[in-house]
Amino acid sequence: MKSDSMRIICFLICLAFLAQNCQSPKPETEAESGSGHTGSSQTSLDWQGTYTGVLPCADCEGIETILILNRNLKYTLSTRYIGKDEQALQHTGAFTWNEAGSTILLGGIDDGPSQYLVGEHMLIQLDRNGKEITGNLSKQYVLMKTIESRLASVRWTLVELMGKYLEHSAAHIRFDADINQINGYGWCNTFTGNYKFLQGNQITFTEMIPTSKICPDTTIEKQFLNMFRAVDTYILDNKVLTLSRGSAAPLAKFEAVKSVRQ
Repeated sequence: MKSDSMRIICFLICLAFLAQNCQSPKPETEAESGSGHTGSSQTSLDWQGTYTGVLPCADCEGIETILILNRNLKYTLSTRYIGKDEQALQHTGAFTWNEAGSTILLGGIDDGPSQYLVGEHMLIQLDRNGKEITGNLSKQYVLMKTIESRLASVRWTLVELMGKYLEHSAAHIRFDADINQINGYGWCNTFTGNYKFLQGNQITFTEMIPTSKICPDTTIEKQFLNMFRAVDTYILDNKVLTLSRGSAAPLAKFEAVKSVRQ
């Protein structure tokens, strides 16, 4: 009887071992595969806007490049060969995304690179086979999103004014890069003004013109609107925009909280 019991126990152990090793292997996750890609650039990034840079050139000083991507999947590409041809070449057309939503392909370009890997505020030019360029110059094949496009791609909500944190603030501003106009909302009125970029990280604003809605108390709103007249410096750090006067303490801080779908 003991011999039969031992045979049954051994048989059951063997079955358990076989069942464990016959299970389908666990699918490799993105983190385990080392890809580092956590989502589609097409859906998770504010990719529309203007990108600029000087790309490497085999027989000139560099290729001055401006690439504009529109939300309707149309593009404009301007290139100028520095020191060789002062006349800029321009291509316009439509672009498509790859299946992963990470790379765009510019249509209508047959005589040069037309694929770009889309990153946070940047485009990385790929070779004609859609592969990343390697070698000593690999880091130079990058187009950076202009400050105008970065500001215009989101709505900036006011979170701090004159050093005071504002909880649940509805006040915000939006930049229109096409006409250098700023539109916003205080605590009661909407307002409009203009802005201009100067050298470095300097910026100036015209006087903000509000609507004439009657409100119980416009003290903070008036302080908010008057603040723009004192501003001459900005700092854009990822999704935080700081406005100040010179190196003094910040006059206002904004956070990018909502994409502007144009």
